[in-house]
Amino acid sequence: MSHVDDKKTSDKFPEMANNQIGVIVVCPRDGDLTVYSAQSGIARLPVSLRKSWMSLGTFVNYDVIRQDTTDSRAVWVVRRVDNLGLLYEVIDYPMDSSKLLLSLHAVVNRVSLEARNAWLWNDIIGRIFVPAQQFIHGLRAMTCVKIVVVWTGAFEDVPWSATHVEVHGDDAEVRVQNASLLRTDDNWTVSNYTPNQSSFHAFMRHPSYGCAFIAWTDLTEGDTPPRPDTKCR
Repeated sequence: MSHVDDKKTSDKFPEMANNQIGVIVVCPRDGDLTVYSAQSGIARLPVSLRKSWMSLGTFVNYDVIRQDTTDSRAVWVVRRVDNLGLLYEVIDYPMDSSKLLLSLHAVVNRVSLEARNAWLWNDIIGRIFVPAQQFIHGLRAMTCVKIVVVWTGAFEDVPWSATHVEVHGDDAEVRVQNASLLRTDDNWTVSNYTPNQSSFHAFMRHPSYGCAFIAWTDLTEGDTPPRPDTKCR
C-alpha cells in the first residue's frame, strides 16, 4: 500500500510518495535509470543509487520526492530503493536490447469495436493499450487475458502496448491476482463528457473521492455516453 504525503503544493502535486512498487523500464549502461509505477507514474532513479542488481525488468520498492524543473514542471526522483526481483517474465528482444517486454496477465477495461482497440489493466504495471494489429475477437470488459507487453512510454497514463494477446476467459482467480484494484463503486455523477468519432471520455464526481477521468464502457449499449448529472455505478 502506497502512502502519499498530505502536504500539497499549490498545483496539487504531492511532495513525496512512499512504498511505491514499480519496474525499471529504462536502463542505460551509464547514468540515471527510469522506473515506472502504476500509482505514481515515471520517476528518475539517480546514478548515485544505482546497484549491480538493477537491470531492465527488475521490480523495486521505493520512495520518491518531488523535484521542480526549470520549466515549472514537477518530476519524481527516487530517494530509497529495494530489490523485489523479477515479478514477471522478461521476454528477450534481440533486435533491440533496450526495449522492455514482459509476459503477464491483465483484465480488459474497455473495448472499441469500431477502432479495433482495447485498454487493459494490471495492478502492478497499470494501463495497457491494445493496438488494432493485436486486437482479437472475444475481448470484453472484465475478461482476463494473457499478454506480452512492451514499454513505449508514449503516454504516461498508458505507457504499455500489447504485442501479443490471448483471451484467458472469465477467471476469478486471475482477476483477483492481477486486477484487485478494480472495484465497483456507487454514487458517481457525470459532470460532462466529450464525444469523439468512435468513443468518448468524461469526468465524474463523487462526494467523498472528488473528481475522476473516465473512458466509458457500457456492456449493454456500447459507447453510448450517459447524460450529465446521471448517477452511475
